[in-house]
Amino acid sequence: GRVNGLPQVPHSLDHARPRPYQPQVKREPAMLRYILAVLACGLALVQGAEARPDIEELSRSTVRVVSYIGDGLGTGTGFVVSDDGHIITNNHVVEGASSVTVVLSNSAVEMPAVVVATSAGQDLALLKVQGLPAAALTVSTILPRPGDDVWAIGFPAIADRLGGFIAPTPTKGVFAKVHAGMWDWTGSEIIQIIQHSAAINPGNSGGPLFDDCGRVIGVNTQGSGSEIARDEQGDVIDVMAGQQVFFSSHFQETLTFLARSGV
Repeated sequence: GRVNGLPQVPHSLDHARPRPYQPQVKREPAMLRYILAVLACGLALVQGAEARPDIEELSRSTVRVVSYIGDGLGTGTGFVVSDDGHIITNNHVVEGASSVTVVLSNSAVEMPAVVVATSAGQDLALLKVQGLPAAALTVSTILPRPGDDVWAIGFPAIADRLGGFIAPTPTKGVFAKVHAGMWDWTGSEIIQIIQHSAAINPGNSGGPLFDDCGRVIGVNTQGSGSEIARDEQGDVIDVMAGQQVFFSSHFQETLTFLARSGV
């Protein structure tokens, strides 16, 4: 099934008294960060070294998304896409929420967020946070080659339960291919979907998938599901658990959604 992004949140997050956040810090312009990242990645390849994204730096722009729904709440992941506080996540993370907050990596401070645009078919949502002290990530326009390394960063619920609530979890896998399909809970829009093997779990929904240069190539959305085999009478004869097959929306879906939303 999909990575639903709605696990229970540990009690360590103080919902009643969110603490004030720090003022925004000055950062390099987005284009300069992009050029520096590409140059560093290219230099590593020329020198024969293994290109590897700066996980610590990318984590600073990856956030936990907290959705208050009825008497409960759920969480997912998001990432910063503009220096004035716009954040991308999955639509199913915030759908039906009466209010939404975000929590920066290595912090327990909630910051109020406004949902400014959604796309059910693409399963994307755009949030806005005032005074967000985090830099925008670069969305790529180039796909990796099959077998190239990719990285996911997010807040899986299983890590929360093991005590890793504050820091995000990075995982590494490989890029496999691109499908033309639709998310099975929307069934309304054919989109481009990336298949990869960087492990994601409930709570990762809406988080970034990176290439080796630290550029976002997709929005993680769905994990491995169980395949059920039936006989001609419809009786279940086998259940096969999906392994190392995960899905994110293609960067082109993100770019189209952002352009349509005026970002």
